Amino acid sequence: MDEQTRSSLLVPVGMILLLIVLAINHKIFGWIVPWLAIYDFIKEANLNYFSWYIKNGAGINAAVGVIALVWEGVRSRKDMLSIHPLRYIRATFLMAGVLFYSLAAHINNVKYVKKDAKMNLFFGIYRIFQMTISLVLASIIAIFGIVWLLFVTPLNYFIVLVSGAPAREYLRRIGSRPIIEYGDDTVTLKTQPIKDELPPNAIDISIAREPFAITQLLTSMVLLLMNFILPTFGITIN
Repeated sequence: MDEQTRSSLLVPVGMILLLIVLAINHKIFGWIVPWLAIYDFIKEANLNYFSWYIKNGAGINAAVGVIALVWEGVRSRKDMLSIHPLRYIRATFLMAGVLFYSLAAHINNVKYVKKDAKMNLFFGIYRIFQMTISLVLASIIAIFGIVWLLFVTPLNYFIVLVSGAPAREYLRRIGSRPIIEYGDDTVTLKTQPIKDELPPNAIDISIAREPFAITQLLTSMVLLLMNFILPTFGITIN
């Protein structure tokens, strides 16, 4: 049995795993939401998992998309666009691992002080302030990462099957891409085969040149449309 056949046979296994996770998440929301409503952390005591995802997924995916534009550790996770569920699952855990490892390294660096730094009361207060803020922000990012990994990525897979199509086509390195080429006094818009190297002084202006980031933003757009379209069909989001 070749690798491609073996991989295809594992697709149903990945789908079953994702469906099991969705069922567990739905159950967890059924336990947590009423408790959060009692203490006024949320206003909607009957909010279910799928409604929460549709309402909040757009903002979360947009934030991840923006992060992906500036953080190479996220941009490199091309398997996050895969239609193979097991590759997608593996990629989500690898990305979460990159995030938590980076946060741990940052927190570890917070405690260091330059050897030539002059220690005084002002500097001590400044260091305590810096360390506190860094730890608080790192904790918030870590919580965001856990929520994203456990509750957003399982449902994201099914949206990415649609929103990830442009990026997957780009990653096949087939066809052409639009570029802008700068001369001494000229600016030229043209296309070139994706597989070719960019000419000097040229910029790739394809919307899919950052595949993961654009997919996250397209996923946000799909979820925003769902927020507007579903109520027109009598499907309430609560």
